[in-house]
This record gives sequence, structure tokens and C-alpha cells, in this order.
Amino acid sequence: MCIIHIIHIFFVCCQFFTIDSLFDKILEKAESFIRKRAELSLIQPDKKNIEKND
Repeated sequence: MCIIHIIHIFFVCCQFFTIDSLFDKILEKAESFIRKRAELSLIQPDKKNIEKND
């Protein structure tokens, strides 16, 4: 019953957003997430790596 409800919501959402725009939004979020992670790793390298170098 739950699965049918989730699938129904998914199809309702697909009527509002075309699948292409949905994928574009997901890709944009993924890219920004990866950039933030990369910036954090550049600014703050892992403490484990620093401890190994000591």
C-alpha cells in the first residue's frame, strides 16, 4: 500500500516538473555539493592525514 502511494506521489510530481528539469536540478545540487566538499578539503585537509605526516 505504501509503495503504491509513493509511486502515485512520484507521478503527480512528474506532471509538475518535466523529467529533464528534475535531472538538471539534481545535477546542479550534486555539482554544488561536490564543489563545497572540495573547497572544504582544500581549506581543511583531513586531520588523519596531518597526524600521519607528523
